[in-house]
Amino acid sequence: MACLSLPTPLLHIVRQAKALIALLSLALPVFVSAQPLVDAAWLKARLHDSASTRSWVLLDASPRPIHLAGHIPGAVNADLMFGGTTLPTQAQMQARLRAWGIGPDSRIVVYDNQDTMWATRVIFDLHRHGVPLDRLHVLDGGLKAWQAAGGAVTKEGRPAPVPGTAVAAPARAGLAVELPEVLAATGRAAPRQPGGRGDTVLVEALEPPWYHGQRNFFGRPGHLPHARMWSKLDLLQADGRFKPLPELRRMAAMLGMDEQTPVITYCGGGVAATLPWFALHVLMGWPQVGVYVGSQREWVRDERGLPMWTWAEPQRLRSADWLATWNDELLRLTGTARLNVIDVRPAPEHALGHVPHAHSLPAEHWATLHQDPAALREALAASGLDPAHEIVLVGQGGLDPAAALAWASLEALGHRQVALLLEPMDEWALRGHPLAKPKAAAPGAAVAPLAPQRAQPGWASMRPEAPTNAETRADRTAPRQVLRVDSRVAVAAGDTAHTVTLPWTALVNPDRSLKAPHEVYERLTQAGLSRWAHVEVQAADPAEAAAALFVLRLVGWPSVAMAAR
Repeated sequence: MACLSLPTPLLHIVRQAKALIALLSLALPVFVSAQPLVDAAWLKARLHDSASTRSWVLLDASPRPIHLAGHIPGAVNADLMFGGTTLPTQAQMQARLRAWGIGPDSRIVVYDNQDTMWATRVIFDLHRHGVPLDRLHVLDGGLKAWQAAGGAVTKEGRPAPVPGTAVAAPARAGLAVELPEVLAATGRAAPRQPGGRGDTVLVEALEPPWYHGQRNFFGRPGHLPHARMWSKLDLLQADGRFKPLPELRRMAAMLGMDEQTPVITYCGGGVAATLPWFALHVLMGWPQVGVYVGSQREWVRDERGLPMWTWAEPQRLRSADWLATWNDELLRLTGTARLNVIDVRPAPEHALGHVPHAHSLPAEHWATLHQDPAALREALAASGLDPAHEIVLVGQGGLDPAAALAWASLEALGHRQVALLLEPMDEWALRGHPLAKPKAAAPGAAVAPLAPQRAQPGWASMRPEAPTNAETRADRTAPRQVLRVDSRVAVAAGDTAHTVTLPWTALVNPDRSLKAPHEVYERLTQAGLSRWAHVEVQAADPAEAAAALFVLRLVGWPSVAMAAR
């Protein structure tokens, strides 16, 4: 075949193009390696490239017994359990860097066989002591993904690596959070208004049984006050790989987080907490994300007996003893008790005996007031109740739908803190708490008119909290589900993935007391309700819809609302 002759200028252009392609092929591994997550195919290519192998270190972060049961050939076991999961000192970290064969320019891939949380903890420790994030990578899906891609696994130990020469830097500020900062954050994390966000978001990385108190590590069940659950069940797909970045961002927004929000993650012992840290700080690039490595292990051992919650929002429940204490006459006279009490029981029952200072607004009025915010504002303004004070609703005890409807109406109005009294009036009296009754008039005496209440115009100016940008994004992108509440049937024919039918009575005991938090969570998830959907509650009776909505808020569903009628 005759050779094709090209003009000299064109030949020069072709040569330059070839050189550029060659240069790009050399640079491509660098560009690809800048990704924090790498897959099995990418790792296979590096392990079979002798030139790049010299600059790469493969770490298996699994505990040593799991590493010995099977690992990727050539992996160095970076067993955190051997050195303990407390924060390493600079000297301890330098010893680990050198024992793992890490040099000053090494690029590092970390994996494990334990849901990636050990790998992300090693990444956290390495980065905290100076290793740049662009030299740190996680094998997405860990050993399971490697095996699924046909990667070889061995039980043979590798010779100790040549000691590395890396120098551990002093710990970076802000990555590790100490107990005093977490204590302060449990107050700052309190939402200012229903559905709102505080100054800091606490994220617990443990699964529902631990979060809701069914199980515990250290003898005290539950989670830190105001913490929001975001565990590996939410962050990882079924095959162990991280969920797509848009989905992670959507979930973070539903939990009230954005790039400007300080976030503190924690777990039981400081390992699983690095999963949400990795998602937020490394994958999303959010700057203000720290890990409380002490986690529950330190929190529950504190001699002050720091609080643990099993409900996501237990402040929505008040006990008879709590109300009797804060409703004390002296506390009211001194202005210490910033408290309103509204009795939604029928007027005759209120007249037989009620919580002192309780304002009677019976249940039969709330169905109308719920649909007429202007009338509700007018009634509250005339009641003399201070709109800046907490409201405790007194119903028939337990989860009373009438009290729940009043709660939903007040919250929709924009009130910041409304709670339900758990015990019925019989229990209130049995505990020796005072009962107030209208004074009986003397025979033949004229009935004195009621003293006029001072009007409270603040109710008219109260407005529901405007949704934040993060919550607005969540509402637009979250999948929708409808929870159809029906007192009589558990599952309706024709239910789909978008509609779940459940009686609100399935969430309470026969006496209407609430089931344990973990039981409620299990009942909702078993019925098919997704925590990551925007849930609209429907019912023929708005009081029953409000009761179901109240429980969803208690148990920590991020995005819920009553369906428009």
